[in-house]
Amino acid sequence: MEALKGLLLGMEALKGLLLGMEALKGLLLGMEALKGLLLGGWKPGRAYYFDIS
Repeated sequence: MEALKGLLLGMEALKGLLLGMEALKGLLLGMEALKGLLLGGWKPGRAYYFDIS
C-alpha cells in the first residue's frame, strides 16, 4: 500500500517536472519574442513579429 502511494507520488512529481519544462519552453519563447520586439518589431515593415501562427 505504501509502495503504491509512493509510486503515485512519483508519477505526480514526473508530471510536475514535465509541466515545469513546458513552462520553461514558454518562457524561452517569450524571451525570443521580447528580443524581437526590442530589435525593432514595432517599426514599419516589421509587423511579422506580431504574427501569431
